[in-house]
Amino acid sequence: MHILVTSHDADESHRVVSTLRDAGHDARAEGGFAWVDALAQHTLVLLGIDAPDDELLRRVGEARARTDTPGPLLLLADALPDDFAAAAYEAGVDGEIRRPYTDRYLLARVTAALRRAPAPPRSSPPPGGARSLAPLAHTGPANDIDLMAPPLERVAASGTWRNARLTLQRATSAFLTLPVTLEELPFEAPPCALAKAIRLSSVTHQLTARAALALDDAGAAALARHLFGDEADDLVDDMLSELANIFMGTLKTSFSTDALPFTGGLPEPIDVSGVLQPPETCRLQDAFALAAGDARITVHLGVRPKLALLRLPDELDEGMVLAGDVYNAKGMRVAVSGTRLTVTMIHKLRTLLPGFQDVEVMAP
Repeated sequence: MHILVTSHDADESHRVVSTLRDAGHDARAEGGFAWVDALAQHTLVLLGIDAPDDELLRRVGEARARTDTPGPLLLLADALPDDFAAAAYEAGVDGEIRRPYTDRYLLARVTAALRRAPAPPRSSPPPGGARSLAPLAHTGPANDIDLMAPPLERVAASGTWRNARLTLQRATSAFLTLPVTLEELPFEAPPCALAKAIRLSSVTHQLTARAALALDDAGAAALARHLFGDEADDLVDDMLSELANIFMGTLKTSFSTDALPFTGGLPEPIDVSGVLQPPETCRLQDAFALAAGDARITVHLGVRPKLALLRLPDELDEGMVLAGDVYNAKGMRVAVSGTRLTVTMIHKLRTLLPGFQDVEVMAP
């Protein structure tokens, strides 16, 4: 489960995120009201407050009403009045971490919250973490998704996405002429040496889909020998490129069946570190392994809005256009969606925002 930290105190946000990441958690800090959407996306939220806030409780209640399995919410706060604390729990707050707190206590409370949290529905898109969405059996007709839904929701509801693991498992087995099984990735992905990625683009829906796959040297060599015999040593890269092409064609055909037209491109070599951690922000993600004999193929699938990227304040450039409103650590809006960044605006954002807060911009 992902963890979002929001606090009026930027130093507190930074310290908490650093502590959680050092302990192996997937944590990020974000200002404004990003925590409201995060709860609906089954993210654990640590929300720092300075004083009782009735508006906050209203937003908690609204967030709880948006999903059957909301993420846990813990308040980072000084001692709260009993009446407000009771109202907070009634609205949907799950616990408090009272200041001052030690790193050990913080981690213990987070671990307990994660242990009690219900599992997210497997058909809902995750907020960004790999390995958090497993496909479901698609029992309805291929075009049973809501054609008026937002594009990412349409992809998440499609048979292509829900059955992607099984579809690619079958395609891989047919190409390799070997039995291929599905495996969950361990906490640490297997070591890999060779990686390829393919991208599909939907102009109609302004989406980019990406499939990346990687193999270790020994596994790649074994599969190449199975396919090509004595000439295998010179054809390992070709084999991986062809498998990436098969992924592309399989996904493109399947998306078309779901009335989600995509076009594809040629496979591109990528660094193995970019398989499970793609350079772009993928709003919809899944990762798994395909086992063929002794070889393990690590696979990452991701879908993101074509025109939205996340950039840190120091990474902003003149001419970029904001794809969403920007809020500072106190929840105040400092820039509105659609603003084209000037040198002055960039300087303002770098001054007002913590260096680790992402800003959503439109891609060129």
